[in-house]
Amino acid sequence: PIHDNRRKTRCPGGYNDPAVVGLEPPDGHGEATWVIYLSGISTFLIWIQLIQVLVLSPRLAAFTFTITKMFEDVSRNLLVISLIVVSFAGTLTVLNQPYYDSLEDSILNLLKIILGLSFLELESLEGW
Repeated sequence: PIHDNRRKTRCPGGYNDPAVVGLEPPDGHGEATWVIYLSGISTFLIWIQLIQVLVLSPRLAAFTFTITKMFEDVSRNLLVISLIVVSFAGTLTVLNQPYYDSLEDSILNLLKIILGLSFLELESLEGW
């Protein structure tokens, strides 16, 4: 049994039941297991099925078409933004800036800055 205070209520047969999952999280840390992955995939497929049902109504079909076109435009813009972020992250990694030791750390730190979740030392860069 897990002696973690955060998991006092456990549902038998639920996603955090060791008999179902098969693995206990090490040292109290959560671990993504096959049940969590399966839940995420099935939730995504249910939302896709809901969108297909909306096409049956003439009024909602136009709305669904408009939303689909909007997602295409947004996805293209997000692709360009992600290329710019990865480019800046690579540059900061090559310049050996503090807190930007690897490409993964650099990307995560830049995303924290963009979202406003960073601490002050993360936003300051050293001079050349």
